[in-house]
Amino acid sequence: MEEEPNEITSSIFYYKNGSFSSINHKRTDTCEKICKELCRRWNFPPLVQFLFGLRIYGKQIWIADSRQLVIGEKYEFRIRFKVSRLFAQVF
Repeated sequence: MEEEPNEITSSIFYYKNGSFSSINHKRTDTCEKICKELCRRWNFPPLVQFLFGLRIYGKQIWIADSRQLVIGEKYEFRIRFKVSRLFAQVF
């Protein structure tokens, strides 16, 4: 049996730049860990990291923070909770 790779690439859509990004991560990384890395990559303050999440692209299905991503599935990096005053500072 062929061993599965430890590192995988996921395709994640980011609305601010309007395109998909290929994100390399470990197979065991959780959605929460990937979202935190994306926030760091895109210079979001630590306070707002918990407002973001991933959902399956084109669907209304959010990925739980503790879940791992599925190979071949596309995701959207989205804000889960809009806090108007804070939102204006980030964007």
